[in-house]
Amino acid sequence: MKNLFAQIAVILLLVTGSAFAQTQPLIDGKDPSAPDVDEKSVSKPELSESDKAKIEAELANSLLTRLKGAQDASTAKTIEQAIWQLWLRHPSPSVELLMGQAVKAMTVGENKKALRILTTVIELVPDYAEAWNKRATVYFYEGEYKRSLADIDQVLDIEPRHFGALSGLGLVHQAMENKKEALKALRRALKVHPFLEGAKDAEKRLEQEVEGEPI
Repeated sequence: MKNLFAQIAVILLLVTGSAFAQTQPLIDGKDPSAPDVDEKSVSKPELSESDKAKIEAELANSLLTRLKGAQDASTAKTIEQAIWQLWLRHPSPSVELLMGQAVKAMTVGENKKALRILTTVIELVPDYAEAWNKRATVYFYEGEYKRSLADIDQVLDIEPRHFGALSGLGLVHQAMENKKEALKALRRALKVHPFLEGAKDAEKRLEQEVEGEPI
């Protein structure tokens, strides 16, 4: 468990833009032939955006693998929170600002405003899965189920293991009375995240409701 926490903390520190260098002092003191240096004169390495994206993708893969094999809800929750942090991040500060505004609008029920912002983000960066996922959520709140499903499809094209989108897919199908499809979606979500909150109970309930029907 401690190793997992350490891995998450260190790599999240890296991908958020922090860089650091380690120096080892001479055992016998300062080398008299070495030039004087101070903190300002030391060049700190910076990760390029492509390097950050690569590290984030590798970390996400690692975390999703760990999530699938989690043995308890507490461990799964810690991993889940780290994954959400990664999914929400974007190399563009402007995009992250817009996403923050959209989430705030969603929180206070300003769904029309959230839709406008999220549509703008999607137009700017169509490969940003979380923008599609958030817009799918807003469409669900608005009862626009077909549009929600279309956006969920986009999310899953980009990241098939997006347990939030898979859970949302189950919710949309339940709202549309497509119980068998809802059950399929929840089972897919639970394969990725075996401790996904509420999903296990919903799966059991749907199993009873569609019992005897082909799935």
